[in-house]
Amino acid sequence: MGNKKGLSKERYEIIEPFLNKEKKLKDIENEKNISYATLKRWVKAYKEDGIEGLIKKERKDKNQYRSLDDKTYEFIKKSYEKNPDIKISSLYEKCCNFIKTFSDKTVSYHTVYRAVNNLDDFVKNHASINIEKIKKKHQAYRIVQTDLDISVRDFRQNSMKKPYLYLIYDIATDDILNYYLSFSKLDLKKSTAFLRDTIIKNYKSDEDFFIKPHNLLIDSFEIKNKRKIELIKETLDIKIENYYEQNKEMEKFINFLKSDLKKILRETHLPMSLMELDKVLYSYIFMNNIKNLNEEKPFSPSGALKDIDLLDILLGSAKRKVQEYGIRFRNGIYRNLDLKKYTGKILEIKYNVNDPKEIKVYFKGNFLCMAYLSANENF
Repeated sequence: MGNKKGLSKERYEIIEPFLNKEKKLKDIENEKNISYATLKRWVKAYKEDGIEGLIKKERKDKNQYRSLDDKTYEFIKKSYEKNPDIKISSLYEKCCNFIKTFSDKTVSYHTVYRAVNNLDDFVKNHASINIEKIKKKHQAYRIVQTDLDISVRDFRQNSMKKPYLYLIYDIATDDILNYYLSFSKLDLKKSTAFLRDTIIKNYKSDEDFFIKPHNLLIDSFEIKNKRKIELIKETLDIKIENYYEQNKEMEKFINFLKSDLKKILRETHLPMSLMELDKVLYSYIFMNNIKNLNEEKPFSPSGALKDIDLLDILLGSAKRKVQEYGIRFRNGIYRNLDLKKYTGKILEIKYNVNDPKEIKVYFKGNFLCMAYLSANENF
């Protein structure tokens, strides 16, 4: 029970600024990387039952349907065989409806995913045809996330933590195009910001265009914002999908990387910061292993992008009131002298969730200025 009480106290401290009317739930969502729906549920539970309401309750279906019966497994197999392009979420919904026709038991999303992942080779090979269709250079990029089994210093909280490494690579060549380090797990906001950074990084100055894919495959269960995904498709012609198929070559590379990082740490005998780890990774990934994308020859203009402003759809957005000192956002103060005459007005801002040093400010839909995080602010 002690652990549960500690968890309820931790949850209360997260929503306390909202309960005290100091912050909005959206602000807490951005700061803590906890979904708005979860925060709303915690607030409701606290208002109804106090601190006890925030104790994690066991799921009613915890011991139900740990494994699929043959009937359900066969249904999943046939459904996936008929339509290998089907999304796991859609297959999960179909599976739940199928189970209801003969049982009152339940099945989890992850159970359905594991069932698909363990299908026989025929179905797996059939399902991979979809990937083969888009396996042309710059046609599809994939983002994978892996936890680095090493501890580095998080100066924001003055503690040692194990970071996550995100890699984005071209599925046709397995060339790594970019990487990103974070103490939090991958979600849609981080993924789209990561893609934007990758597109900008690989700008073809001699040809005056940006390279972009037509497909972005993401290894994450957290990619669920359907409206955002649709807007990106409409604006940039980039289709975003969940994808979990194993890539043995990339897994081999990641395993070597993890092993080598541990050796480096053992040799230095020093606690490493995220910035220091970033330098090691840059050297390891780009200097020793991967060809530089900027050295390649121009490709078909079908994947070219001329207008960099279109990439703003990949940024997060929010509205903030301009104060005399600037704009307060995510516990930081952003300043620009051009904001002075807009004091008291609510403006739209766009931001890169992976890089909080600057924000783009808009007034009535038009770009106004860049605002920069004050040097004395600790983010």
